[in-house]
Amino acid sequence: MVKRKTKAEQLGISMFKPNFIYSDRMVADLTQIAAGRELILHSPFIPKWEVSLRREAIIRSAHSSTAIEGNRLSLEQVSELSDGREIMETYRVRSFILTFSLFRAKVAA
Repeated sequence: MVKRKTKAEQLGISMFKPNFIYSDRMVADLTQIAAGRELILHSPFIPKWEVSLRREAIIRSAHSSTAIEGNRLSLEQVSELSDGREIMETYRVRSFILTFSLFRAKVAA
């Protein structure tokens, strides 16, 4: 039987092959992390907390994502803006953050 080359091998690209061995401790830790993740994913949130956590995540996401685009607002100012309060900033920055927040809220819902 002839072994066919992968696309990477055809292009002369070598694949990364990490040099490590799974230890019993590492497997136990990974198993514990996976179990904790499943517990978190399937545990019911208290509705009040869920709304608060979702809102905070949207605000943080809007702040960090718009900062990449040159937004100079603090996290607190972005939060005030999402609450509908007026802040001293250009129309372009305000509209960009509000648009991003609305988009993230719709995606998260």
